Amino acid sequence: MTNQNTNLQLKGDRHFFFLMVRLVLGYIFLSSGLCKLTHGAFGQLIGPPLLIDQLKEYGLELFGYIIASSQVVVGALILTQRFSLLGLIALVPINLGILGVTLSQGWTGTPYVNTFFLLLNLAALAYEYPALRHLISAPKDQKISSPYATIFFPEIWTPLLFLLL
Repeated sequence: MTNQNTNLQLKGDRHFFFLMVRLVLGYIFLSSGLCKLTHGAFGQLIGPPLLIDQLKEYGLELFGYIIASSQVVVGALILTQRFSLLGLIALVPINLGILGVTLSQGWTGTPYVNTFFLLLNLAALAYEYPALRHLISAPKDQKISSPYATIFFPEIWTPLLFLLL
């Protein structure tokens, strides 16, 4: 009986860990996008606040606005429980785009930080594989499972409570 309780606790710890991964990724990208759009007036947690001005020198100002706006939308989606899986999927190309720009511009630390976020994102998507596998091939006789975020944390206020703490 204790072996079963230990197994359930380990699974619960894993669910909580990936909830925290989603909350961290959501908050980081929401605040990063807002920081870029407001030129550093809000949410200066990560990312250069004057990125759009820096990209303007290379004719990439519109790309900066697209990245910042996408970060806000995707970060907000990840923070919700219902649409967090959609946000995690949309975050992959954003991370790859940011990684490409930072590598091409020769920035020193940002590619490493963004690679870490990309790995966290991919780990969260791998964790949600039971819900994602139906996007690849959905057998007609199997029931489609919900993402773990909505199964184990059905209340919308749970992630918001952690953010306020």
